[in-house]
Amino acid sequence: MALELNWAGRVRFGAMLALGVSLLALPATTTNVFAQTAQGTPPGSAGAAPAPDNGTKPIMDQVVLDLLKKAMTRIASAPSFSVETFGTREVPTSQGQMLTLFDSADVEIKRPDKLMAEIRAGDSEIDVYYDGKTIALSDDKAKLYAVADAPATLDAFLTDAAKTQGIHLPMADFLASDPYAQLTAGLTNAYDAGTTDLNGTSVRHLVFAKPGVEYQLWLDSKTDLPRMMAVTYVDAPRAPRFSVSFRDWKFRDRPDSKFRFSPNKSAAKIDFLPAPK
Repeated sequence: MALELNWAGRVRFGAMLALGVSLLALPATTTNVFAQTAQGTPPGSAGAAPAPDNGTKPIMDQVVLDLLKKAMTRIASAPSFSVETFGTREVPTSQGQMLTLFDSADVEIKRPDKLMAEIRAGDSEIDVYYDGKTIALSDDKAKLYAVADAPATLDAFLTDAAKTQGIHLPMADFLASDPYAQLTAGLTNAYDAGTTDLNGTSVRHLVFAKPGVEYQLWLDSKTDLPRMMAVTYVDAPRAPRFSVSFRDWKFRDRPDSKFRFSPNKSAAKIDFLPAPK
């Protein structure tokens, strides 16, 4: 679904953009909309969640945490970067079956307050622009766009867009100013599953768990950058899974004009619907 119009001519882009959920967010319902992860506390702090009592001894491998921190520090410290993502997600239907859906996105970031994403899923083609002042979503195929005020920083924007408009952007945990804190909040397990080959690239296979969520991360052995991530929501009905692969990481400066939205003259402006309760 690209757009959901009501009689007043307003739009809910959030239904389609749920494909870009924060990777460690727990499903909010049994629909295709997931809630975004809240900022958390790193492992070893007072806020870390206790390990589940399932008869196994938790593993918290400091080497694995150091590898994760190294990778996330490179992403967090980059003034600008771009990456292509390819995702799969499972969503339950009213018939009790699980559907596997696919999406792709080209994401550009300029810290601390700019984002541009071209998101493709099914027949949806949505472009997202954030420039530190406004958020704009555009569907050129439908010749529609919506614009709204936005917070002044990327961190605040990611939270506000999810809360007020139901928009969950691609790889949101990696876009935060402290992705390491996002990924390690409440961890109960962190261990190394060894080195393997992923599409011709040597990768380190790291495994993590927190209450309700299990996730795996494959880091490029040469660059330390993420090549793939897989998440299972173990406490949700049917334990749906979400995975995303990454390619073509580029760390380069981009002009501010890249993140500035200019509507097509033939497109009609409509309003956002509020996020579903």
